[in-house]
Amino acid sequence: MSQNKMHIDEVDINPELIKNLLQEQFPKWENQPLQLMRPEGTDNAMYRLGNDKLIRLPRTEGSSLNIEKELTWLPKLGPKLPIAIPSIIGKGIANKNYPFPWLICEWLEGSNPDQEGMIDEQKAATDLAFNDLRCKPSNYAHTKWR
Repeated sequence: MSQNKMHIDEVDINPELIKNLLQEQFPKWENQPLQLMRPEGTDNAMYRLGNDKLIRLPRTEGSSLNIEKELTWLPKLGPKLPIAIPSIIGKGIANKNYPFPWLICEWLEGSNPDQEGMIDEQKAATDLAFNDLRCKPSNYAHTKWR
């Protein structure tokens, strides 16, 4: 069963594709159950793998450009953040069936606070930047697109 596409240039992502990627690149996890995560992400298709992992597959070429950034920055930022972020435990590579790099991350139990209106997103971003990461305010800190 294919999931609904959100973008014109989105590749087909389905459980059969993921099982093939796992068999080829991470055979020790190929027989673990897969579950499509809801709500679906707009940049990545996300599947829970077994009880303790999450697979993130970029939907488009543009989304795939974030993989290297995440591999570089998440390990550096994680220890400085007041919230838990998943560790990356595997990086998949493109092959003939799927054209982008992809990630396997540890599963974190819980819910996204923004889904339940539990967080002031602007205050959280400001607190994160200025308090937890010790950034200096910039002339552009007020722009919403940054």
